[in-house]
Amino acid sequence: AVVSTQSTGENEHCYTIDGDADRVMFFYTQNHQFKLLDGDKIACLFAVFLSNLLKEAELKLSIGVVQTAYANGSSTQYLRAKGIPIACVPTGVKHLHKRAEEYDVGVYFEANGHGTILFSDTTMEQNKRQKQFGKHGDPRKLLF
Repeated sequence: AVVSTQSTGENEHCYTIDGDADRVMFFYTQNHQFKLLDGDKIACLFAVFLSNLLKEAELKLSIGVVQTAYANGSSTQYLRAKGIPIACVPTGVKHLHKRAEEYDVGVYFEANGHGTILFSDTTMEQNKRQKQFGKHGDPRKLLF
């Protein structure tokens, strides 16, 4: 089932999750053509978005994307150009997950859309503090 859609005239952006919510699919139409984003593109979307949120919130937390040797080289170059660290690990979710835990915000997605974004205890605590003490401050200083 499609969870959300956003339409801009001829173009429509959608995402959906599977039954146990461990896979997300992003797709869109452009000029009446169907386009599906793979896991590398999804990881890039989330990593850049979250990196920007961290900067806006002025939280000094580490963020990184974990990939395997099967990752699209263009996604690796894109993330490096955005200043987002990349780690390469052997194939398998157990390797991806273990390495992602080393970041305050760790992102990994397989090509099929199965993936995870991990938030460390430090990330959660800093965000909680921002909420407690930021009541009179700038609301953009919250991560989520």
